[in-house]
Amino acid sequence: MANTKTKLHYPLMVVGTVAIDAVETPFGKRDAVFGGSASYFSYAASFFTPVELIAVVGEDFPKEYRRV
Repeated sequence: MANTKTKLHYPLMVVGTVAIDAVETPFGKRDAVFGGSASYFSYAASFFTPVELIAVVGEDFPKEYRRV
C-alpha cells in the first residue's frame, strides 16, 4: 500500500513560444512586453509544481527577461 502522506512533485516540462509582444486592448497599448504562450503557461503552472521551460529565443531577446 502506498504511503499517502508522501507527495512527489515531478517537474512539468513545457515546450512552446517565448517572445516579445505588442498588446493592444480597449484600456491601452504596450510594446515590447514579455509574452508567448509557454511563458504564461509556465508562470501559472509554477504555483502548483516545478516547471522546466524549453523555448528558442533570438539574440536580441532582453537578458532581464531570461531570468523570469
